[in-house]
Amino acid sequence: MNKIEGKVIQVLSPMEIVINRGSSHGITGESKFIVFEMGAEIKDPDSGESLGQLEIVKGKAEAKHVQEKMSTLRSFERKKVPRDRQRPVSSDLPSSSFVGFPRFETVTEEVEVSAPFVDVKEGDLVRAL
Repeated sequence: MNKIEGKVIQVLSPMEIVINRGSSHGITGESKFIVFEMGAEIKDPDSGESLGQLEIVKGKAEAKHVQEKMSTLRSFERKKVPRDRQRPVSSDLPSSSFVGFPRFETVTEEVEVSAPFVDVKEGDLVRAL
């Protein structure tokens, strides 16, 4: 695939964006992208030589809906977050005690959830992965 580059033209939600590239630019339903903005110029501390501009990554996305000149992309990154759940606790009390009132304890587990883009806005850049 050729190197597809474009811009975010609309933010639909924290998880979905629209870009100004579509099937006429080579995007397919399997295309994946990095979403970023250009940061400050970085210089080598020893030589003072410019190393270029830092790319501030906002997320990674895949094509969800491709039209001729624009595409809707959805974040495909995942992150782990703590989530509490209740689990039954076996009791040392005789079975006749507290009949019908099971005891529970709260357990915190890490689960994977979809990660939204980070501060994505119109004008941010996209490049095919």
